[in-house]
Amino acid sequence: MVTGWRIAAAAAAAFLCLCTVACAQGQDHFTVLFTSSLRGNLEGLSRGRGGLARIECLKNNYSNVLLLDSGDFIYGGPAISTLLQGESTVDIYNRMGYSAVSFGNLDFSATLTDVQRRVVQANFTWLGANMVLNETTWEQPWWVKPYVVLRVSNVSVCVIGLDTPATPITGHNNTLNGLSASVVCAPTHKQEPRSATQLKQCCTTCSAITILAQIPFDNQTIIGVTYEGLNTLVDNLNAANKPVLLAIGADAGKFYRRGPTVIASAGQDGVFLGQIDVSVQNGVPTVSTNTSHILVVNSTTCGEDPAIKNRIGNWSMIVEPLTERVIATTEGSILKGTRNEESKLGNMVADSMLWRIKQVQPNVSMVLLDNVLLADVPCASPPCEITWQDTFDILPFQNKLVTMTLNGSQVRQSC
Repeated sequence: MVTGWRIAAAAAAAFLCLCTVACAQGQDHFTVLFTSSLRGNLEGLSRGRGGLARIECLKNNYSNVLLLDSGDFIYGGPAISTLLQGESTVDIYNRMGYSAVSFGNLDFSATLTDVQRRVVQANFTWLGANMVLNETTWEQPWWVKPYVVLRVSNVSVCVIGLDTPATPITGHNNTLNGLSASVVCAPTHKQEPRSATQLKQCCTTCSAITILAQIPFDNQTIIGVTYEGLNTLVDNLNAANKPVLLAIGADAGKFYRRGPTVIASAGQDGVFLGQIDVSVQNGVPTVSTNTSHILVVNSTTCGEDPAIKNRIGNWSMIVEPLTERVIATTEGSILKGTRNEESKLGNMVADSMLWRIKQVQPNVSMVLLDNVLLADVPCASPPCEITWQDTFDILPFQNKLVTMTLNGSQVRQSC
């Protein structure tokens, strides 16, 4: 009996590998538009920034488009997506014509059943070539595909997806028990022959590979484990004589060249849209750096596509009766401050958690809270109302309270 699943071998993070080959001689052209870390921000942020209706408006200016997302697109943001377990976001992605997404760690912020429902709902393909069932050599869950072959202009594009190795320690524990991690495209794939075979099957006739990654450019350390950033991954591929044409990451909107590889990212929350123009001459693809950009998404760069705007509005009306409910009032602003200092908002959240857990376990004496709070509670003209939407803005990840028994020395270490 198979009991769970894992992410196999050692990797950098979630990414997609694109392999392109022209089916005929001559010249073809297509544009890759990409988003990353949308975090359910369908309507956009304040002051007219972002929003999928504006991204759709920008997309309508291009022809021969391949629309991709590198993951973390459902959870970690407003209630319009989180409260509905991503049903609203997948619906909008379907209507916009996304072709493929790669799993990111935040996409596992709910239960495995929720993940499977979103996969079934999607018209696009969910990818994760390194997501493998436990107790098997390389059998994958039914709800994930290792790659998909897409068609744009006269070019075949093979997209391979990989998930992030941070997923086992950052996702929903009921979904992710027993995960490890892997990189198919890096030289470390030698320790996983099956993954190398998948890459070869997908890209045998390709003249270039592009990586779309839900990882930062630089290496990062999480709980004592260092994971390769996109720069290191590109360097390793170049050193192994496996250079890639394009590498797309998850930092703030950037665009630069590293050796033979163009590296770009589209930032977070849908306030940027990556645009990469690719020309294919006699089967050889080239990134047109002069016409490729990281586009700012706001009210000055494009309007809102009416159909997408109206559809998002329908989803908003579904959650409004709950999100607009007033749960408290305040006589002044409650600010999160900097990450390394005590703040009014941090104290309020910690007190709220302590109050809640004492209802279940009265002997709990303290709360330890990582001060990663994502929004302030502004109040210009008190008294001001605090709504349930405000709580989603502050704590969007659906985390659970966990109780532990600690001695004094362990409490000191945790602080």
